[in-house]
Amino acid sequence: MQPNIRIFSVLISILTLLFMTTPVFGYFSLVSQTARLVGIVKDSQKNAVGQATISIYSLNSKATQLLVANAVSNNEGFFQIDNLPPDDYEIVVQHTNFQTYQANVKVINNKENTLELILSAIEKTNDQKTKETEGLTVSVAVNAAQEAFETPQQMEIVTKNQLKSRPGILLPELLREEPGVILVQGASFYGQVAIRGLTGQRVAALVDGVRFNNSTFATALQPTLGLIDTNSIKQTEIVYGPGSAVYGSDALGGTINVVSENPSFYKKGFEFHGTLGTFFNSASLTGGGNVKISVGNKKFSALFNAFGQRINDLRSGQGIDSHSIVTLYLGLPSKLLGDRLQDTGYLHYGSTAKILYKIANDQQLSFFYQHTTERNTRLYFLLNGGFGTQGANFSPQVLDFFYTRYKKQDLGFLDSLVATFSVNRQRQQFGLQTTVDPISFTEARVNTAYGYALQGTTNIGSTQFLTIGGEFYYERVKDARRLSFLNQQSLIRGIVPNNTRYLNYGAYIQDTVEIIPGKVRLNGGVRYSAFFYKTDSKKNVLDSFGNATVPDLSIRNDDVTFNLEGIVFVKQRLSLIANVTRGFRSPNVVDLGSVGSLPSGVEVLTSEAQALGGFIGTTADATAVSTGRKVSPLRPESLINYEVGAKFQDEHFRSTITFFSGTIDGFINQRTLILPQGAVGKIIGGLPIVSQDPVTGAVTTPVDPRPVIVKANATNVRLYGIELSSQIKLSNQLTLSGNFSYLRGIDKKPVTLTPLLGDKVMKRSADIPEIEGGLPPATGFISLRYQSMQKHFWIEAYSNMASFQDRLSSQDLTDVRIGGARSRGDIAFFFFNRAIALGLVGVNRNSVPVLLKTGETLQQVQDRVLGTGVIRSPLFISTPGFATFNLRGGIDLTEHNNVTIILENILDKNYRLHGSGVDAPGINLVVRYSWRF
Repeated sequence: MQPNIRIFSVLISILTLLFMTTPVFGYFSLVSQTARLVGIVKDSQKNAVGQATISIYSLNSKATQLLVANAVSNNEGFFQIDNLPPDDYEIVVQHTNFQTYQANVKVINNKENTLELILSAIEKTNDQKTKETEGLTVSVAVNAAQEAFETPQQMEIVTKNQLKSRPGILLPELLREEPGVILVQGASFYGQVAIRGLTGQRVAALVDGVRFNNSTFATALQPTLGLIDTNSIKQTEIVYGPGSAVYGSDALGGTINVVSENPSFYKKGFEFHGTLGTFFNSASLTGGGNVKISVGNKKFSALFNAFGQRINDLRSGQGIDSHSIVTLYLGLPSKLLGDRLQDTGYLHYGSTAKILYKIANDQQLSFFYQHTTERNTRLYFLLNGGFGTQGANFSPQVLDFFYTRYKKQDLGFLDSLVATFSVNRQRQQFGLQTTVDPISFTEARVNTAYGYALQGTTNIGSTQFLTIGGEFYYERVKDARRLSFLNQQSLIRGIVPNNTRYLNYGAYIQDTVEIIPGKVRLNGGVRYSAFFYKTDSKKNVLDSFGNATVPDLSIRNDDVTFNLEGIVFVKQRLSLIANVTRGFRSPNVVDLGSVGSLPSGVEVLTSEAQALGGFIGTTADATAVSTGRKVSPLRPESLINYEVGAKFQDEHFRSTITFFSGTIDGFINQRTLILPQGAVGKIIGGLPIVSQDPVTGAVTTPVDPRPVIVKANATNVRLYGIELSSQIKLSNQLTLSGNFSYLRGIDKKPVTLTPLLGDKVMKRSADIPEIEGGLPPATGFISLRYQSMQKHFWIEAYSNMASFQDRLSSQDLTDVRIGGARSRGDIAFFFFNRAIALGLVGVNRNSVPVLLKTGETLQQVQDRVLGTGVIRSPLFISTPGFATFNLRGGIDLTEHNNVTIILENILDKNYRLHGSGVDAPGINLVVRYSWRF
């Protein structure tokens, strides 16, 4: 397989098709109206301004100004108003980042009236323009493209229109076209994004500047971002690299700030507007819709949105599941179980409300509430997509997120003061069942996650802008597990201790200074953060062995982080950036308190492992030997990152290139626990140790044959790479865009890997770091877009690409979602349990159990799948590369009706995003329709 040749062939096909078909688009036109007003909204730099409100008022109304029509500019700044009677009008253009534009215009009959409207930025008290993005204050210019151009960090902004033009249902799926953003699709109902190779708890997530991460739902196996209502998003801001000095713990790989849509104020009186939308997705036979209502007057405004969608079982490329249980354990084609991925369907619904109230011209109060529920959700990679368990029900997944915010302008020496109170409640319930074990139901709830934040900004002179803030978050976790077997139920402790309390507080200061006005700008800041973790044994039930599993424990961590970023404007169109930043991640509740049977094995507390004199293993599986380092209390991860780059932007070309390099010290990961000999019979994690390897010292418990694991600051990891993004405007109608990212990861404390006797030899290097989800491969995106100037019609051909990834760690090779290593014991367990339940295994005329499809006995299947004499081997030793060919387009049928059509993966390629637990959709038709009123 030569993925590079395939990728280049797809690119040539894209360009050929687009250039052949482009002349045809010129013949499309909307039906001419008697009087039509067409225009484009731009800023003073000639950049398009989207989401500007255009209002047309009659000048002939004697009593009062009469609103005749209105429209909203699209992402390219275009708007069109039909059926205007010939007359003299006043046109008013409004946008939050610009001064209101007002002018008189004469509409002439039988003519298309064309306007170019230039908006001026809102003036501040100094030369620097600032935007407060719902609590996230960033030094920016007047629109999204200019905003990213003038920041000293690598930054991407995804607008609402861009999100609506992309395939996918959940927010992480809609962000995968951004440079360096990798979708980690753990299951159909959730997903995370990896930024610079880091995901889950190492990427900070915010909603309107309010912390969305919490201490419990913080891994790549949690839904988090997937629970956010995408119908209520105004834009999504992605800041690359460490951001802990501003955003606190977890901001190592990057920060994602989801900016919700604001309701509009109407100066002429009370108004009522809304949108109805619906969509269909053929790959998963998904249907759904939403209704959005906006009401308001000059002092009060409110926005309400409700949505619901039913997702059915997914058909992946060619109807194949690359990691199917029948392929993994039996070496048979996945279509033996059908051409759709059973149990990937679910129900997704929710609602969002946002209310703004102007107390005075300089004061505003806002309220935001979002509720999301996912039901009938199941982890596919624990079912037919990997482990082959009987049941893996992860239903329901529930989010309740609320905040209220008070803003005051010109308060003493402060230009603004923002105070925020928030409640973040996320609930997850799941049950696991094999064919022989009891059903285990677990419910985890961040029952009280309260947040308090205060932020002030001020200008010092004409060249300095200061931001000061502080925040406090208090969480209390409720978690319990219920075992049900033969109608008997018993309670045991949850995965994390019940009633765990986790406190997170910090204070920060950021200063932006124009060293040479208009030429050199520095941005620097420092933050102090502290964290408290506390468990109470009296609040936790006893396990079935009668031993307390939760000790009284109190842990405190604190840290100081900083950032220093500079940008030099070499010319009006060219800027250079250089940064040094320090990020950190404090151990969370999952790190400090996880105990019990997990998909990765039986995990125990570091305090228990330390009390038994435990050592850290070289890996997290049966191949581990002792590193010679004793288990010790977890400390925060820290990252020092260096970054240089350049940004260029003019009327026809825009490009950004960034080089980065950083080292994470004290990287926290799971490792096999190695105990001194003689550990059999001792209790750990509430379970007795039933066996111990006489050579390595690894131990096992009665609930899992795999070695016991423990969290540890296992190693130091260096990550370095490049991100490139470009856009070329070939003409007024044709734009070529693309991006590319490459990441390299190195374990700076490599250990010698010692495969078990009989393991298949696997080519891998000892310096490959064990990172959750694995190191992503090089990825790319390219598109060619045609945009009609006046007809509100566009079409785009694009390709998502990824190289192969053969740098797999031992953890990756074992992970059923990546390498899928399986042993003779694994195959035997599947053969005599799940395979029988599926009707794949029966007995022959001699009463010998055989695989019915081939007539093979268990040993014959093991020899064929693994190789004669081989104990264990992976299904994959690398993740294959891919390139997809896709088309999409949209048209405004009228001023109020819009249709978007997407044809994804036209070649029906079977592929899997690296680290994901489900294959990507096959050929997929997506149709979206919206009606504004």
